[in-house]
Amino acid sequence: MKKCIFSIDNNIIVCFFLTAFFSCKATSYFKTPNDVSKVYGKVTMMDGTVKKGLITIDLENYHVDYQLIHIDYPEKSGGEDLKFTDIYSYEVDSATYVPKKIDIHLTNHYDFLFVKRLTAEQDKMQLYELHEAFKSNDIGEETSYYYISFAGDPVYDAIDINSNKIIPGFDNKMGAMVVDCPALAAKIHEKRSGYYYSFLSLRQKKFDVIQQIVKEYNACR
Repeated sequence: MKKCIFSIDNNIIVCFFLTAFFSCKATSYFKTPNDVSKVYGKVTMMDGTVKKGLITIDLENYHVDYQLIHIDYPEKSGGEDLKFTDIYSYEVDSATYVPKKIDIHLTNHYDFLFVKRLTAEQDKMQLYELHEAFKSNDIGEETSYYYISFAGDPVYDAIDINSNKIIPGFDNKMGAMVVDCPALAAKIHEKRSGYYYSFLSLRQKKFDVIQQIVKEYNACR
């Protein structure tokens, strides 16, 4: 909030700012999986340990520092910092978020970030969503990115559905990824409607196609 004091006699205009930093206590919010402040949730560590408390994550501003994860224990009047690479997942309001190494802009620069898991934990093919608010953008632009991975992949691997691992040549590249499900692979190779997209396809179509492929692949026996 900005306030100004005007003094006509002295031709002076004095302005000062009141910000939440000085005037308010820290608030609780969940803006994105990587911009969280004091929200109650559950953190599962790689060793199976479960920690419950008020979670704070500040990775959207500072991608390079994966130590900015904190959990407070209100009942114990204390808390601790958590290392990104020690976390298996965290849960808030029945949604699960897992740590991944993400190349957001497809420039081979990877950030450690949490993504929302859209599939069941035991599924062979996983689908993830990364929601970003872009604090550095003056207009606060928000967007979502989507990623896939397969059972047996390295723990932090996630393939962007727009990456060159998938397009161009979606029919061949994606078909090869699901070759152990021949009926699905055939639909992709034949570029059937709902099973193919190109670089120029709309964002929603890409997501719809991937979602359908993930669903069928996980149902394939």
